[in-house]
Amino acid sequence: MSGVRETHINLTQLILLLHNLPGVGEQTLTHILTHREANELAPKEILAYTPKQWQETLKVSAKTTQHFFQNQEALLKKSQEQERTRRLNDIHLFDIGSAAYPSYLEAYDSFPPPVVYARGNLSLLEPTVTKRFAILVSNNPTPAILQKLNEITEALCHAGGIVVTGHDRLPYKRAALAAQHVNRPILYVLDQGLRCALGKNFDKVLFAEASIQDDSFNTDVDVAVSHLPFDVPAMHNLQRRDRMVTSFANVLIALDVRPNGVMFSEAKRAFEQKRRLFVSTEGREGNRVLLDMGATALPTGSDWIQKVLG
Repeated sequence: MSGVRETHINLTQLILLLHNLPGVGEQTLTHILTHREANELAPKEILAYTPKQWQETLKVSAKTTQHFFQNQEALLKKSQEQERTRRLNDIHLFDIGSAAYPSYLEAYDSFPPPVVYARGNLSLLEPTVTKRFAILVSNNPTPAILQKLNEITEALCHAGGIVVTGHDRLPYKRAALAAQHVNRPILYVLDQGLRCALGKNFDKVLFAEASIQDDSFNTDVDVAVSHLPFDVPAMHNLQRRDRMVTSFANVLIALDVRPNGVMFSEAKRAFEQKRRLFVSTEGREGNRVLLDMGATALPTGSDWIQKVLG
């Protein structure tokens, strides 16, 4: 059995096909994209590989290989439909190794996502933007911590900072609402596909509280990014989302982290990478552990904003 030898397919369609193919995870997709680039293969040449080459060269499992070759016509048609959807809704796709792929994801993540989808204000993703910040707060924060989160976010946004946050944890929502309150851009990192989060027209607000100020997702101001295909629902493993939040940010503030939690791990990783990390002297035990490691305490003087944003 041979591959699809005469199919006209562009690179974006190939990536959409592979990323939506059951059984092709991030590691396999990264391997395929790296192999294609290293060997300067056209997308149609990948599809022309035999089942044996899919398994031995592309490292695709036997079950997934069989599924592709048995359903290739339907899968190709679906990828064409998704490419039309992508273009019609102004969704951008960045694949690892390409010039447009966010370089800081590769710099700060030992295994960055092979594909990133984005909709909205892409200027927020530019490497020249140096005032992106994220505030790390573990689950179940106190009302006092949430109030402090609001105050820090608003102050940094007023000074030109851009908050990097999610949309479905209370601390993430509060950071987004604080930025929205002062009419500043937001970089949302999602834990689900763009269509699942933004609705069929890719334009609904990301969570109910945000609708107080906006009646739709503001693509001129904000940007939403995801490492998942359009229609993938929320995933149970949220560490990828949180890793992307901290990788997109130039500055991290550990406001209230519990030891051994995900937020603590992300702050510790940033400290070990010698990134700009500030730790509140308040908060839970994880903050004390970070400070004992030598992390910089969050400034409290009148010039604290300048010291944080640089």
